[in-house]
Amino acid sequence: MKQFHSALRLRVFRYLYAKYKQRKIYNALKEEFDPLCFGRAFGKLLDERIVEYPWFFSRLPRGGGRLLDAGSVTNFSYLLHHPRILEKELVISTLAPEKNCFASEKVSYVYEDMRDMCFKRERFDYIVCLSTLEHVGLDNTKLYTTESAYNEATPQSYTAVIDELHRVLKPGGVLYLSMPFGEYADHGWLQVFDGSMVDEIIQRFNPSSYEEGYCRYSDAGWSVCDRRTANGSRYFDVHNESRGQEPNAVAAEAVVLLELTK
Repeated sequence: MKQFHSALRLRVFRYLYAKYKQRKIYNALKEEFDPLCFGRAFGKLLDERIVEYPWFFSRLPRGGGRLLDAGSVTNFSYLLHHPRILEKELVISTLAPEKNCFASEKVSYVYEDMRDMCFKRERFDYIVCLSTLEHVGLDNTKLYTTESAYNEATPQSYTAVIDELHRVLKPGGVLYLSMPFGEYADHGWLQVFDGSMVDEIIQRFNPSSYEEGYCRYSDAGWSVCDRRTANGSRYFDVHNESRGQEPNAVAAEAVVLLELTK
C-alpha cells in the first residue's frame, strides 16, 4: 500500500509539473523573446524546454516553407497553433507513435529511425531537433518505444543523424539543434554532450554560417552563459538518481543551442 501511494504521488506531481511547465512555456512564447539575448535568469524549477522553445520560436522566420520536426518536440496543441508553425508545412519524424496526434490538422507523421530517413535530398527549408540527438543509439525502450532493437549502446551513432539532417535540408536552410551540455556522461538512455562533440557536429555539418549559444541553470533559474561556464555541467537523471544529489537542475544543468545554416 505504501508503494501504491508513493507511485500515485509521483504521477500527480508529474501531471502538475507538466501543466505548470506548459503554462510557463506558453507565456514565454507570447513574449516572443530569444533567451540568448537576455542575461536575466528565468524559468526557475523548470527543465531546459523553458529556454529551448523560446529560442527556437524566436528564430524561426515567419511565412511559409517546409519544416521538419526531427524528434517530435512540437507535437503539442499549444505549439502547433503558434503562428510560425501554422504558416508552414510541418512533418514530424519520430521513432514511434505518440498519444498526441494532429493528423486532422494537416500535420504529417513519419515513424522512422532518423539515422536512415525516408525523405528526398534537400526537401526541407527548416529543421528543428531539440533535445533528441542525445537519445540516438542508446536505450530508447525506457521511454519511447517497446521495440527491443532500439535498446542500444552505440552513442557515437548520433553522427549519422547529423548526416541525414544535412542531406534533407535545402541549401540556405537552417537546422535548429539543442542538446544537454557539460561534462560528458552516458546515462544509458541519453548522453550529455561535451565541447569536443559540439565541435564535431559543427565540423560534420559544415555550415555556411552558424550561431552557438549556451544557457545554464542555477538556483535563480536559467541564464545565458559561454561554453567555458557551461563546461562541467551535469544532468540530473530522475530515473537513476535521487534528489539531493547535485546538480540542482530539474534535468540538464546546461544546454547548447546551435543554429546551423547549410
